[in-house]
Amino acid sequence: MILIVLTCYLYFGVYKKEANELDAFAVYVENGLRNKAKIDTDVYGGATPRETLDMFILALEAGDPDLAAMYFIDDDYGSREKWHKVMIDTYNAGKFPMIVEVLRRAQPEPDGIIGDTFYSFSVYDEGGDLVVDVGLIFMGRKIWKINGV
Repeated sequence: MILIVLTCYLYFGVYKKEANELDAFAVYVENGLRNKAKIDTDVYGGATPRETLDMFILALEAGDPDLAAMYFIDDDYGSREKWHKVMIDTYNAGKFPMIVEVLRRAQPEPDGIIGDTFYSFSVYDEGGDLVVDVGLIFMGRKIWKINGV
């Protein structure tokens, strides 16, 4: 009886957990390889952080939420769907012109530059309060992507 309980415990407790962790790791690796292939063919972004920000602003000025979403980094699952929805909702709310006006005032954030891979632009109001912060990440192949706003 004890042997049966121990066997069940080991199988369902330890080995099953390890199998689930291996499955999760396999999915993680598969997503990583898919994302790497997608990154290698992604052409949306500039060679500098400023160029990417300017391209994003131009997409907003053109009223193109689909293009604007392309300047954002993919999520962990290789999708920009979250950003696409945000851009569509923002466009439908008529807020693109206001965002353009704010982003045109964006300046490099000295504390937001980390090596050659992370760059940040910020806009402050007259009182010195942060209005917006735009983070960009270097994706390789001379492409910078927006990580978050």
